[in-house]
Amino acid sequence: MKFAPRRNDGKLAVVVAVVDIVIVLYAGSGYVLSGLSFGAPSPREVQDAAAGRESILWFLAWLAGGGFCLAAVFRCWRTAVTHLVLVGLPLLVGLGFEVAAQAG
Repeated sequence: MKFAPRRNDGKLAVVVAVVDIVIVLYAGSGYVLSGLSFGAPSPREVQDAAAGRESILWFLAWLAGGGFCLAAVFRCWRTAVTHLVLVGLPLLVGLGFEVAAQAG
């Protein structure tokens, strides 16, 4: 049994890449803007910012996993790898920032 990639996999990978870049930029701006505060933040603001950053990371995790599985089910291997790289790497960077913030 051979699982060859789909014929339009390259074109779909480009479309998915553009959509992923827009989504990651939007999520990244929300991640950065959730930590901004004017003056000394109250404990409630710090807690809300941490919850906002955590929800953005969960969204990216579900997006990376779900998109990869969906592309793999349809045998679009280039699309799957492109999606995993464009969404997975920012997710790992965000997780690294969270771990560094909690350790320091």
